[in-house]
Amino acid sequence: MAISCFFNLKRKRKLDLREVVNALLFIVLTGCQWRNLPSN
Repeated sequence: MAISCFFNLKRKRKLDLREVVNALLFIVLTGCQWRNLPSN
């Protein structure tokens, strides 16, 4: 099962969903707070 099954991909978005998923995985793996995420 792919992660794309959980998202409505037909909607136009302001943010790239891949970046959001990467940020969430980074938080889960490192335990850092959202505001401490590295900026790109």
